[in-house]
Amino acid sequence: MLEQDGSLYDEYQFQGRQGQRVTISMESSEFDTYLLLVDPAGQLVDQNDDGSESSTNSQLVVTLPSNGLYTVIANAYDSSGRGRYTITVR
Repeated sequence: MLEQDGSLYDEYQFQGRQGQRVTISMESSEFDTYLLLVDPAGQLVDQNDDGSESSTNSQLVVTLPSNGLYTVIANAYDSSGRGRYTITVR
């Protein structure tokens, strides 16, 4: 899919329940990753560019606010970011 800034992104969905704590990680050696989490109502829950100061990989650790289908958006920090990546939801 194509974001408004011209960057490509992928969407992944999972069922979550209120109060559940999840860790979402995105790693790539080919580009600077960017993660977003959207709740079942379409509202942004959280976003992350760099999981730590020494890494361009992204990580979110959140407690889900409600039950339902959540959407993880896997993107690049800038519109030129392309390449392989891995994403994990735990």
